[in-house]
Amino acid sequence: MARTPQPRTRARDIDRVNVCNRLDAAYAEGMLAADEYHDRLALARTATTLATLAELVRDLQDPEASPLVPAPADIPPPRTSRRRTLIAAAGAVVVIGAVGTIGLLRTGDGPEAAGPSVLEPADLPAPAAAVDGDTVTDAASVTVDTLTVDGATGFRERYRAEFGDVVAHDLALYPSYAIVSRPDPERRDRLDVYEFVGEFTATSGRTRGAGTAPIDLDAVDVAGLIAAVEQAPATIGVPDGAVRHVLLADSGTPAASIYAYDAAGVRGGYVRTDLSGNVVQVVPAP
Repeated sequence: MARTPQPRTRARDIDRVNVCNRLDAAYAEGMLAADEYHDRLALARTATTLATLAELVRDLQDPEASPLVPAPADIPPPRTSRRRTLIAAAGAVVVIGAVGTIGLLRTGDGPEAAGPSVLEPADLPAPAAAVDGDTVTDAASVTVDTLTVDGATGFRERYRAEFGDVVAHDLALYPSYAIVSRPDPERRDRLDVYEFVGEFTATSGRTRGAGTAPIDLDAVDVAGLIAAVEQAPATIGVPDGAVRHVLLADSGTPAASIYAYDAAGVRGGYVRTDLSGNVVQVVPAP
């Protein structure tokens, strides 16, 4: 009979992937806000023990624990995901060709499944308007796919225009938005978190993790990284799947972690590359 794993037991790659999958589901179902999800996902990716992984999901509902789920009449109406509300409030989605975006990390049922926490339309700030010739366009109505070459490149240029530099502590790229953390200019131990959906919006702050460092987005070979993104589902063994998010961070070495899941959103893994898209580690789907 196999021994029951103890809390101090060293975590395997598949254990980390499974916890990331739980966090993905929790985020999509509204149990985690964007900054909480982002923080926990980064910790899960580098966790070394089962105890650390267990703590990251300790307060989350277990989707398989049906006896603990209240009767349908007791279940409140589902909350609207913040990302989808933002996109709906923005209006029509415009696919940008030569002008795009960059980024690194989140998950769901394919690239569009996971969404941030709830934000009702009444709470949304009025989007700023940009004038393009004789046409007035709301900035928030223009979204880009940050997991394409054009989108990632465009994101980087818009980031430069917004902040005056391309320094980020970590960057999570999703198909239609991004979450980025920047060093707090007044406190070295703090980070400012921004969400990008057509424009940058400050969402929260968080503590900077020990042993982490900022990354220079100009050091990213966008074409090489996106090539690795496109190949990731096949690389981890889910050729029918899709990449949900990409995380760019420096926990000792600048790297990108590309998370992909099968079409059902059940089997997943990740590919770790350098900032040029060269594969350094593959954690295949179980």
